[in-house]
Amino acid sequence: QGNVFKGEGVAMDAEGNLTFAESGHCVALLGVKDLIVVQSEDATMVCHKDYAQEVKALAQEVARKRSDLS
Repeated sequence: QGNVFKGEGVAMDAEGNLTFAESGHCVALLGVKDLIVVQSEDATMVCHKDYAQEVKALAQEVARKRSDLS
């Protein structure tokens, strides 16, 4: 209940989650609460909503470590 899916998704015993998935990819949630899940062609990011303000820093760290993802 209270889950938001942009793209395909299914949830069981999960609440308050926000997911973004590219076409053809399904995000399945089980027993989790207040997560943000972003799936793209070359990376998947999962964080608690309390850390949403740090997503940009995480993306920069991923790009630094994996220059092929930039």
